[in-house]
Amino acid sequence: MRALQLVRTTGRASALVVAVLVLLFMLATMSAPAATQSRLPSVESPELIRTLSGHGGEVASVAFAPDGRTVASAGADHAVRIWDRETGALKKTLKGHTDGPWSVAFMPDGNIVAAVGKNRVIFWNVETGERTQTIESRLDLYVSRSLAVAQSGDTLATGAWEQFNLWSRGGMPMGTWRCGAAWAESLAFSPDGRKLAIGMSAGGLHLMDRSTHKIRILEGSGSGGRREFYSVVFSPDGKTLAAGNDDRKVSFWDPETGELQRELTGHEGAVRSVAFSSNGELLASGSSDKTVRVWDVATGETRRVLSGHSDAVLSVAVSPDGKTLASGGKDGTVRLWRVE
Repeated sequence: MRALQLVRTTGRASALVVAVLVLLFMLATMSAPAATQSRLPSVESPELIRTLSGHGGEVASVAFAPDGRTVASAGADHAVRIWDRETGALKKTLKGHTDGPWSVAFMPDGNIVAAVGKNRVIFWNVETGERTQTIESRLDLYVSRSLAVAQSGDTLATGAWEQFNLWSRGGMPMGTWRCGAAWAESLAFSPDGRKLAIGMSAGGLHLMDRSTHKIRILEGSGSGGRREFYSVVFSPDGKTLAAGNDDRKVSFWDPETGELQRELTGHEGAVRSVAFSSNGELLASGSSDKTVRVWDVATGETRRVLSGHSDAVLSVAVSPDGKTLASGGKDGTVRLWRVE
């Protein structure tokens, strides 16, 4: 009887040991794939070339130099950073702003970069980092948010709360225009410099004829209740004006007739920035949904969706050769993407 009880006890112990071993094997098998998966870049698009880090705050604006070899970024840490496109190396850190800067642009010769912040535009030599010029508005009590440079390089536009301004390259004021209770969020000159588009935060998309200074209202009146236009840009041939809106769309307008031509949908958040490729065949858009979309302008179809930013994409730019796209985000990074 005791022998039988011993056998039963031993059998139960053996079964318990086997059960424990099976459980341990199952746990090891389940954890292995998870560990492997955690090492994979599952959230980044394969088109990502590199991530440029260094800004201490959101990156509000990015721009390529005319030769495409350099990228400039403007951050909320009051700095403009100059990067080598091929290596990703930081070449220069340019300081001088006490607010922003919020928008950056190269001058046509590529030797000078400009950025706008509170009440001023500062110019630097790209190679030496030396500050070469400052345009300052002592009458403007508001922070300037946007900057545009005419392709000729002889005129600049700056946008602020309730107004936008034109300046000569030498810093002489050429006029101030009121735009209602709204931010002049984005400005863009047409390729021939004859028109200036103004995208506003309180429901206004305006187009100014520079020869007459007459302003055509394409949408809204700047008094609120309409779509916000975060970004505006002309196509290289000047026949299309593209705008990024808070309703998650990219709008195409005819700048001659003022008519809305069509709208592209696909983003799941506000479209904060738009940029054409140099041949006009592609358009890039950055959104609050943390993605960049590359669109075929002719068909309106999405060519690519680029993922990797951990927060809203605030600015996009396409290199002159059309092969690389730069994006700046609220996550404080600049990302370079392969377009072709």
